[in-house]
Amino acid sequence: MEHLTFILTSQARRDVNIFTSRRRKLSTRRCRSFSAATAVLTTSSPEAKASGWSGGSIVMSKTNDEVLAAVDTLIKVWTDNPTFSMGGLTLTMVQTKADDLRNRNKLVEDARTELSRLIDESNDVRDEVAELVTRGRSGMRAAFGPDSPQYAQVGGTRASERKPRTKTKKGAAQT
Repeated sequence: MEHLTFILTSQARRDVNIFTSRRRKLSTRRCRSFSAATAVLTTSSPEAKASGWSGGSIVMSKTNDEVLAAVDTLIKVWTDNPTFSMGGLTLTMVQTKADDLRNRNKLVEDARTELSRLIDESNDVRDEVAELVTRGRSGMRAAFGPDSPQYAQVGGTRASERKPRTKTKKGAAQT
């Protein structure tokens, strides 16, 4: 299991980009816990060599919930049949990996909840600041006039720089 390489779907890639800066992207290896990840078993992995599999890749496009349901079934059947073996892989190792996936799922969901809360708070503060800017511009316009350089400095368009309206006559053909 350690040798699985993960390729992110577009939704998971957007999730990764939320958590990373534009200059430093997370490698796909560090993003194993995203539920939309797609796993690819490569020919160089010990599991592939042990099974005799030699070509292509096995792609499993499953969500974490689907994989956890499948591994729970595997664990239940394996527990009922203790003589079953898969080379060097033990039941305890599978249970540990399943628990690790559950813990990482929980961490991801907690991080998404926290991120959602932070985005909402940031948007609220942004709206408050935008309202202050609008009020500030209106105040500058009222105090210094619509054609003042101070009004232009705070982002307003001076009256002398505005294009005059063009009137069109009804019924006249426009060229």
